[in-house]
Amino acid sequence: MKLVRDGRSVAQIVPLRKPETPTERHARGRVIEQAIADEFGGPSLADIRRIYDSQGWDWPGNEAVHRTHTVADAS
Repeated sequence: MKLVRDGRSVAQIVPLRKPETPTERHARGRVIEQAIADEFGGPSLADIRRIYDSQGWDWPGNEAVHRTHTVADAS
């Protein structure tokens, strides 16, 4: 399917975004995560541990989680 507006394809109208580097993608994710935490409250370490357990992932340790995630408390 080719979407057309005023005789031009949408691909010609909407410029493509430049690809993100892993660092840019991580930074954007942290901004989104912090905005959600600011609005609704961040997850506790217990919440994050349940996610790791449910996925079968090894727990990296509380300090590592604090470095990589927004955490509401130090439990």
